Amino acid sequence: EAGASEALGRIYGYVRRFGHVCDRQSTLASLQRRWEAWAMAADCRRFAMQDGMLTRAFPPPWMPASWTGDTRRIVYLDTPGRLWQHARGEQRNCAFDLTPQVHAGHVQLYRLETLSGQGVGTILVGRGPGGELQLGDCLAACNRPLSRDDTALIAHWFVAAGRGAAAVPAAG
Repeated sequence: EAGASEALGRIYGYVRRFGHVCDRQSTLASLQRRWEAWAMAADCRRFAMQDGMLTRAFPPPWMPASWTGDTRRIVYLDTPGRLWQHARGEQRNCAFDLTPQVHAGHVQLYRLETLSGQGVGTILVGRGPGGELQLGDCLAACNRPLSRDDTALIAHWFVAAGRGAAAVPAAG
């Protein structure tokens, strides 16, 4: 209780500082939504100066845009908005910072989710020195390791797409 009250006080201070209308009756969830909207706006302003980067869709996916296994689905994050929602809103990671590299065609990001659509992790696919596709970091929320089952599923997805052997970082 004391920690939540302290966090609410800090968020309340931030919201008031940045000029949003807010009262102490606001719930923590509504303040968090306002804070996330402000953070997204800040991220968007940072990238908006870079040649319309936020309004352009990402290049076509190198892997299947959507793939469904027995318990999980892998989906290509095809727009900056979807990437922001996944990375900042659900997974609490810095994958959104890769937006310029995705637009340039250096990397692509995919979302690992449950069959009901709940985010489980982020998958990075890059290009090796010879242009071949390579599986990069595959991490759960807050950059935690994925389960062994999820790691095996990602490797299966990569190999099943005809991309060769998959060297996936060790699971937790």
